[in-house]
Amino acid sequence: NSENPAKEALSDSQETFENKLEELEDFLCHPGKIKTEVIKDIINKYPEDAVFFLNEEKLREKISILQEYFLPKYPNKAIAYAVKANHRKQIFNIINDAGIDNFDCASRNEIDMVQSLNKDSTILFNHPIKKKKDLQFAAKKGVNHYTVQSKKEIDKIIDNVSDSKDFKSLEIAVRLESINKKAKIDFSKKFGTDKEHAKEMLRYLKKQSNIDSGIYMHIGSQNEDISAHVKGIDYMADVAK
Repeated sequence: NSENPAKEALSDSQETFENKLEELEDFLCHPGKIKTEVIKDIINKYPEDAVFFLNEEKLREKISILQEYFLPKYPNKAIAYAVKANHRKQIFNIINDAGIDNFDCASRNEIDMVQSLNKDSTILFNHPIKKKKDLQFAAKKGVNHYTVQSKKEIDKIIDNVSDSKDFKSLEIAVRLESINKKAKIDFSKKFGTDKEHAKEMLRYLKKQSNIDSGIYMHIGSQNEDISAHVKGIDYMADVAK
């Protein structure tokens, strides 16, 4: 009947770790490396409890690597975090503190959450199919970047965000199908459009006034081929030509 069995599972030798715990009911947060024996101890004693481990040091290390290799010499580029990957406030704060203030959102709740923590953040509303009321909501929140995979979706966005104060700087990216067959989850079966259709949509966007067009691609989840990133960029470049 303990209020926090996970906390009790920690031995006296991990007192420092214990003092760093936050939101102890379902979330264990540690500033450095998490001891394997601590994890095993908790899992063995409480196999039915869901526990999330966050290695803050490792997360900061990964962020630093991305910034080092993707941002130098490219002032117009930015790294965006997909909120749906993990919306924990602790993770958001670490990412935000590292200087990443662009966030890929797929719902109203995600937009609200991000803006409540950083009102100056840039929102990328990248769900490829959006309801009219969600577009209107996003527009009122100042969102001006959207992703589409059909001409119908382009028209829907224009019709529902035209009253937004940010309409003059509207950005719409066409989502391409994934070409990575080695990903464990191949999103091309559900999301994205083929190359020729994408070109037609980009030409259509170019005819619209006050809209900057772009190309978007998700190479798939649990990717096992690192070269897929390069192939994806090459594929987008080919479409852009």
